[in-house]
Amino acid sequence: FAEEQGSFLMGIAAALKTETHKLGFVGGFDDERTRRYEAGFVAGAQSVDADILVTSRYIAPEQAQAAIDARNSPTQARTLAEQMLRQGTDVIYQAAGNSGSGVFDALVTARSQGMRDVWAIGSDQDQWLTATEDQKRVILTSMVKQYDNVAYNFIRDYSDRKAHPGTYRATLADHGLSFTLSGGFLVKYKIDDDLSRAEQAIAAGQITVPATLSR
Repeated sequence: FAEEQGSFLMGIAAALKTETHKLGFVGGFDDERTRRYEAGFVAGAQSVDADILVTSRYIAPEQAQAAIDARNSPTQARTLAEQMLRQGTDVIYQAAGNSGSGVFDALVTARSQGMRDVWAIGSDQDQWLTATEDQKRVILTSMVKQYDNVAYNFIRDYSDRKAHPGTYRATLADHGLSFTLSGGFLVKYKIDDDLSRAEQAIAAGQITVPATLSR
């Protein structure tokens, strides 16, 4: 999957919703794939506001511990999110597997303590659908991997004798990725049209999204 493309849309959503101009990214295992999420998110946010600040934190550095541990550590993800919130971050994008629920919980608590306009963004699936009722109130949108479309595209290509062995990269152009409207927040805040326009521009090749960040 071209995670950076879907994450670019999440960066736009976050930049249009933030009031503090401070965004956060919480990753699970610091590897090449998860860095694609970060790179796309930062690029999308800065396409709206070049001066926007994005703070990125990973639960586990690349060569520290098993990736499966990093993606199943909600307590650690919550701690990272809480640190960001104390620094003024008001929208956090998480790409941390099951650990991401800790990010949602951190924002739920922040809301209960008076931080009324803080938001989380999910990844890989529509996380609003599997969230608790409290968590649903803080999930702005999610970047979704469209496994159904990927499977359909391959079966179609196989049927047309166009399938070939190797790695298939799912992109916005072939509807391999998308964003969600669950909860109605993107529509409420009139962000959905901006994401649709960016999605079309990326699919048409008018916007090239970086897959890596210079560090």
